Amino acid sequence: MKAIQGFLQFKSAEGLSVRTIESYSRDLTQWVEYQGAMDVVKVTHLQLRQYITYLLTEYVPRRLTGNNDVKLSPKTVRNVWVTLSSFFHWAGDEFQIPNPMKMVPAPKFETPPVEPFRREEVEAILKVCEYCQEAKTNDRHKFTMRRVTGFRDKAIVLVLVDSGLRASELCSLRIGDYDAQTGKVQIRHGVVGGAKGMKGRTVYLGKTARKAIWRYLVDREDGEDPDEPLFLGRYSRPLNRDVAALVGTAPFNNDSGNKRGRRRTKGGREDVRCVLYMATLTATCHNPLIKAHYKSLIEAGKLPKVAIVACMRKLLVILNAMLRTQTAWKAAPAS
Repeated sequence: MKAIQGFLQFKSAEGLSVRTIESYSRDLTQWVEYQGAMDVVKVTHLQLRQYITYLLTEYVPRRLTGNNDVKLSPKTVRNVWVTLSSFFHWAGDEFQIPNPMKMVPAPKFETPPVEPFRREEVEAILKVCEYCQEAKTNDRHKFTMRRVTGFRDKAIVLVLVDSGLRASELCSLRIGDYDAQTGKVQIRHGVVGGAKGMKGRTVYLGKTARKAIWRYLVDREDGEDPDEPLFLGRYSRPLNRDVAALVGTAPFNNDSGNKRGRRRTKGGREDVRCVLYMATLTATCHNPLIKAHYKSLIEAGKLPKVAIVACMRKLLVILNAMLRTQTAWKAAPAS
C-alpha cells in the first residue's frame, strides 16, 4: 500500500524518532498482511474492528524469546489502535476521505500503579553501587573492595530517583546541561536530548544527588568541559543503551566530510566477545533462527565474517531479552 510509505515520510518530516517510525511501519505492515493490499479509500470501520478483535483473541505472537502462547496485552493492542488512528487521520486529510477509525472504539487497558522505592531499597542499591560482593578466600580474611565505578553509579542512581529521567535522556546529558548551583538539569530538544518525542524539559535535583555528581566529576580531568558527557562508560566513552556496543559487536563509522569509510566493530569486552563468537559459529550451523539469518546475509552478498558479527549481535539481543523477561529459550513455531 503506497499510502503507508507516504504516511511514514510525513511522520519522518514531522521529526518523530526513528523508533516511533519503525513502530508505525511494523504495525501497519502487520495489518496489511492480515487485511491484504487494498485501496485505502475502501477500508471500512468494520474491517478495522475485526482486526482489533483478531489481535485481542486469535493472534499468535512471534516473540524471539518464545512464550508465544501468551496473548498480546490490551496496552499493546491499544498501541496498534493508535497507529491505525494516526494513519487514517493523515489519510483523511491527504485524500479527503472519511476517517473509519472514528467508529472503532479504543481498547481499554489498566495502567498498573508504579510503586516507589522505599528508603531501605534505595540504600541497598547505593551500597551495591559502591562496594563489590564480599570475597571469601581460604588463605585470608573475608574482604570487600570498592567498585571503580562506584562514584559514577551512585550519582546515576540518585539522579534517576530524583528526576525520573528516561535512560536515553540520561545517556544524552552533557556537563553543560547541568547547573551545580541550582540542581537544574536541562533535557535538550531534538534527537540529541534523547527525550520521547524529542520534546525537551527541565528537572531539578536535590542536594544529595548534586553532591554525588560533584564527587564523581571532581576526579575527571574533563569535569568542567560543558561539551563532555555528564556520565562516561567503559574506556571513557559516552554511555550507550546498546548492549552490542558493550560487547564490541556494534559497527562504528569511519566518516570524515564527504568520505564514507568502512564500518568496523571495535572495543568492548574481549572475553565476552570471544565466547559469543564461538557460540555464534555453532548457532549458524545448528540453531534454526540464527542459521536462517546467516544464510540470508550470505545470499545478500555479505562477507562471511560480516555475517557472523551480525549474527553475534542478533544472538546477543535475544539473550538480553531472555534475561530481561526471565524466560528460557523456546524455538519459534514454523510460520
